[in-house]
Amino acid sequence: MKFCYNDPWLANDKFAHLGMWFAFTCLLLRVGLPDFWSALIGMAWGLVWEVMDGYTLFVWNDPAGFSWRDLIADYIGIAGAILIWTP
Repeated sequence: MKFCYNDPWLANDKFAHLGMWFAFTCLLLRVGLPDFWSALIGMAWGLVWEVMDGYTLFVWNDPAGFSWRDLIADYIGIAGAILIWTP
């Protein structure tokens, strides 16, 4: 697996990761999944997505590799959706 060590914290892709997983988690919450399952599914799928980035399994993906910072941005988006959605 290829790792990306020079991934900047403030980059366009971080906002894309955050927004994508925020929207995905909101969709899961909207269809009626409880908070726990929405967060768990989002976190698991975010991890799978980053592992696939590490193996460059996407043809549209740049060969940057697995990034912990991208994964953290995914999880921040998920947490934001849970915090905003729940009363």
